[in-house]
Amino acid sequence: MIKYPIYLSLIFFPLQVFSLRVFQTNIDISNIILATSIPLFFLFLRNKINFNLIFLILFLVIQLVIFLFSPAPASRFIAGLFWIFLFLIMIYSNQGIKFDHLTAEKIIIIMLIISVIYAWYQYFYDITPELYNSSRKLRAHALFSEPSYAGLVFYAASLASLFKFIFFKKNLNIFFYL
Repeated sequence: MIKYPIYLSLIFFPLQVFSLRVFQTNIDISNIILATSIPLFFLFLRNKINFNLIFLILFLVIQLVIFLFSPAPASRFIAGLFWIFLFLIMIYSNQGIKFDHLTAEKIIIIMLIISVIYAWYQYFYDITPELYNSSRKLRAHALFSEPSYAGLVFYAASLASLFKFIFFKKNLNIFFYL
């Protein structure tokens, strides 16, 4: 059942313009979906308490003690601790988190193609090449909250396509995604 929130979070990942503003941070919808579904899934697992769970709780206690002696802002520390805790829960419950990787890959490819097409539209029709990068706001960002996020995701996706084309499949579709 956890696969549907994972797929939904993949759909909402490039749609960062629909994020929620909390204090000084924008939290996108994909993070909210993962942050609510993974702990709920973990609570309904019927695993016995074992060493991994004890290690997880001990890790949280140690991090809270470190925070007492740290000058870090409380909101940033709590957010970071929450995400570390969430990823540790995902590692702990990895037997139960099952989803189809091919479906996830298709969702990522479709959403990134839509984002790239929109970024090209922004560049050629909204911004125009003459005004590109003349100020901070005049950069294509597709549906991401910032142009650097879009560039980072597009670069990582093209690099993944290149590796998949070279090492796994010599498919022209994969080369087109690159």
